[in-house]
Amino acid sequence: MPVVQYMYSICTVCVRFRSVQILYIYCTYTVQMTELVLKIWQLERLFFGVFEKMGARHTEKTFFGVIVKNNGKMFDDTYHTIQAPSEGLYKEKGSKFLAFAFPVRSVDEVKAHLDRLRKDYFDARHHCYAYILGPNKDAFRANDDGEPSGTGGRPIYGQLLSADLTDTLIVVVRYFGGILLGASGLANAYKTAARDAIQNATVVEKTIDIRYRLHFEYAAMNDVMCIIKDFGLVPRNQDFNLDCRLDVEVRQSESVRFYDAVMNLRTVRIETL
Repeated sequence: MPVVQYMYSICTVCVRFRSVQILYIYCTYTVQMTELVLKIWQLERLFFGVFEKMGARHTEKTFFGVIVKNNGKMFDDTYHTIQAPSEGLYKEKGSKFLAFAFPVRSVDEVKAHLDRLRKDYFDARHHCYAYILGPNKDAFRANDDGEPSGTGGRPIYGQLLSADLTDTLIVVVRYFGGILLGASGLANAYKTAARDAIQNATVVEKTIDIRYRLHFEYAAMNDVMCIIKDFGLVPRNQDFNLDCRLDVEVRQSESVRFYDAVMNLRTVRIETL
C-alpha cells in the first residue's frame, strides 16, 4: 500500500475510534519516515558528488538514487589536451596580445614556462595566464598580472573550459599601445588571443590510465603475458630474474577487469603505483 494511502487510513481509524494510542503510533511513524527520507536524500547528494568527482559527465538525479550514464560506460576515462605548444595573436588599438599555449603536467612545468616568457618578453607590461591540470580538472588558476580584476586570467580560463582542455597552460603577453581598452575591451582581447592559440593547436584525446606492477615467479610468465596480450598492453620496466617483475598501464575503464584477471593467477602479486 502506498505511504500516502497508509497515512490516510491511520487518520481515519484515529478519528473513528478516537484512539490516542494509534494517533501516537501514527505520529511516531511519520517522524521516523521523515528522518529516513532526509537521510536518503543526504546519501543521494553524497554519492552524486562522488560520481561527479570520478568523472561522470551525464548524470540523472532521482529522489532515491543516482543513475550515472556516459555513452554506456559508468565513467568517462578520457580527457582532452593539446599535443604541442602553439601561439596566437590579437591586436587592438595599438596593443598587441601574444598568446602562448603549452601542454603541461604539473605546477612546476607551469612555473618554468612563465619564468621563460617573462625573461623573453621582459619589456611587456602584463603576462596574464590560466591553466588547468589533471584529468578531472582538479587544479586550476587564473592570474590577471596587474590588469583590472577579472579582465586577464579569467577570460583565458574561460577559453580553456570552452575547449574542454586540461593539462594546458595559456599565457597572454600584452604590449600596451597607448590607448586604454576598458574592462570589456581587455577581457575580449585576452579571450580572443587565447582562443586563437587554441585554434592553432592540435587537440588530442587521452585516456586516464592506472599503473600496475606485477610480481610473479618465472613459471607464471606465460600466463601473465597472455593476460597482457589479451588487454593489448605494453609491458615496461621488465625484470626477469628469479623473481620477475614488470609494469603496465591500464585504461581506467578496463582496470577492474584486468585486476580481477591477474588476481585469478594465484602466484601473481599486483600493486598499484
